[in-house]
Amino acid sequence: EADLNIPRYIEEETKKLAGDNKNVVRNIIELQVEDPDVRDLTLVDLPGIAHNPIAGQPEDIYEQTINLIREFITQEGSVILCVFPANVDIATVQSFKLAREFDPTGKRTIGVITKSDLATDQDMLVQQLLMDRHDVLHLKLGFVAVRNRTTKENISLQEAHVREKEFFAEHPASTAAGWDCVGIKSLIDRLATVYSDRVKEMFPKLRQDIQARLKDVKQQLSNLPPHLQTPTERVVVYNETVDLYVEKILKSHLMTSNDARQGTVTHILHKKFESYRLT
Repeated sequence: EADLNIPRYIEEETKKLAGDNKNVVRNIIELQVEDPDVRDLTLVDLPGIAHNPIAGQPEDIYEQTINLIREFITQEGSVILCVFPANVDIATVQSFKLAREFDPTGKRTIGVITKSDLATDQDMLVQQLLMDRHDVLHLKLGFVAVRNRTTKENISLQEAHVREKEFFAEHPASTAAGWDCVGIKSLIDRLATVYSDRVKEMFPKLRQDIQARLKDVKQQLSNLPPHLQTPTERVVVYNETVDLYVEKILKSHLMTSNDARQGTVTHILHKKFESYRLT
């Protein structure tokens, strides 16, 4: 099945780079998907935070994952997706603590609540989506709840989308928070909108940076010697360079009161440089 090829490809490439022990490496697996029916997005799938090493993993696996995540979320132009399951207390989710470290106002963070069917308290899920309580996390880009397929279900993406829609059709979240806060399609639409807005927001600064770099390069080019196209032009520049060097030598500490006499160092150098001139 076509939609299962991508996960299989990623898994195979991951094993080639990181081995079979779920290690973390800095190499990037780049995957480009082209489809006329999908939105334009650039996503970076980072590893989860590994608190304790399992068999075969290095002892500093926690530091490795944390440092790798920090490297990407420190970039001001990026949007942070904090993904956590609905059956855990959001206050204990470390990814949010990490996001708050680099995005304290929550202006570029989206909360993604997975496994919505496992939520022990449906009302709490709704309240988190609405952000209508003082004790829930507030993000300017909001939250989206999804219900993805599990590995045990072994169903296609299309079937998973149907099941997700059926699930939220009977869930109070779709009524209270709205359909734009539930479902994978809503998440994709929100990401695409945020992505477009961020590009528009960052474009003026990017343009200024490009213009500044262009000005710097032009200045460097102007400092380069002129392009010499003919042999005559090359001879002229060569002789000018020799004359300039001779002048510097004559003005140096080698000049003495006896330099007017033949056989002095300066006189010898002067005659030597004269022989280098081209005609």
